[in-house]
Amino acid sequence: MRLLLRILEESVNVALEAFGKVNIFVGKNNSGKSSILEALCIIKSALTNEIFGESMLRLLLYRRGIERTSYTVREFWHNYETDKNIKFYLKFREEEPVSVEIKWQTDNLIEISFSKADAKFTCYPRIDSVGRGTSSGKIEDILREETITYLQRLMLIDDQLARKLEKHETRVFGRILESRLDKKIAIELKKAYGVNAEGLSYIPFSPGILGKTKLAVVTPKLSIHIDDIGDGAKYTTVILSLALLL
Repeated sequence: MRLLLRILEESVNVALEAFGKVNIFVGKNNSGKSSILEALCIIKSALTNEIFGESMLRLLLYRRGIERTSYTVREFWHNYETDKNIKFYLKFREEEPVSVEIKWQTDNLIEISFSKADAKFTCYPRIDSVGRGTSSGKIEDILREETITYLQRLMLIDDQLARKLEKHETRVFGRILESRLDKKIAIELKKAYGVNAEGLSYIPFSPGILGKTKLAVVTPKLSIHIDDIGDGAKYTTVILSLALLL
């Protein structure tokens, strides 16, 4: 997968080559990493505005460090100048370049338009709900099926997502255990942190609380609650689990 991305307002021009299942962005502060990630994730929100039951737009603001009970989409705009549309260009492989334009509608709603010479697709994702909202036109007239599928499956994995451990215990780790991918995680925990892990399992949350379980790392002698193995090993377990399911 080859992606060309141009973000007009921030003068970011980037060509990303050989996209794989897992892609890691490394760079100095203010080098444009977040701009690239946010652009890709906003594109995803036009196709499927959801990641583990949460609005992609909301997650983007949360990862900026703006942690509060309510958010507004105007925070995506530099200096909150919502009268200036956000624009960038997207090009996959040899496809015709696509113009993407984002307009502020309300503090909960944005308009995203994809257009090229002979077609246009517009949708209205919200910050307070999943789904791309109402739409007009067909995205299939703009992007190839392969590109649409790739963008729909796009997942941003960072420390903010890794911290949502309780949600992942039910949504993610059940699938990991079914396919025994936990054995691969155990190998990495042993390499990186010296944890003598054999795999993952669920153990009772507390003797006094019936029916509730918690995720644990299984060692030869005992099962250790994942919260008790250290932050580094815990977040590694979560991030590896998410990556293995891609």
